[in-house]
Order: sequence, then C-alpha cells, then structure tokens
Amino acid sequence: MLNVNELTTWFIFSVLPIALAIATFAWKISKDKKDNENRITRIESKVTRNTEDIKEVKDEQRQQREEIKIILQISSKIDTLNSRFENFENRFYDKQDTNN
Repeated sequence: MLNVNELTTWFIFSVLPIALAIATFAWKISKDKKDNENRITRIESKVTRNTEDIKEVKDEQRQQREEIKIILQISSKIDTLNSRFENFENRFYDKQDTNN
C-alpha cells in the first residue's frame, strides 16, 4: 500500500499530467470544431448570396431577352413603315412629275 507522500507524488507526476493532457486535447478539439463550424457557416452564407446573385442575373437576362424581342419587333415595324413611306413618296413625286 502507498503512503500519503508516495500517493501525492504519484498523483502529481502521473495522474495530473495525463488529466491535463486529456483536458488540453479536448479543449483543442472543441476549439477546432467551433472554428470549422464558423468557417462552414461563412461559406454557406457566401453560397446563399451567390445563389441569389445568380438568380438576379438570370432574371435580368430573361428581361433583356424580352426587351430584345420587343426591339426587334419595333425595328421590323419601323422598316415596314419606312418602306411604305418611300413607296408613297415615290408615287407622290411620280404623279407630280407627270402633272408638270
């Protein structure tokens, strides 16, 4: 059986360092886990923002495609009007030339 002095020495030089090492290891693992969770949360936040940005860009592209379709229709109508006006102008001047 161990006396008090030997028991104290055994506790101080054997049990206490092992307990301290285990506690330090557990604290380090807990800290790393917390840091990794924070990092993952920041990454998820950036992914969410990027997803929202992509959605906005796609919506803008869709709107621009619709606007381009409308512009093409208007351009076609303007071309048609120009053609009709030129025809009208030609007929008008032709009639004036024949009257003179």
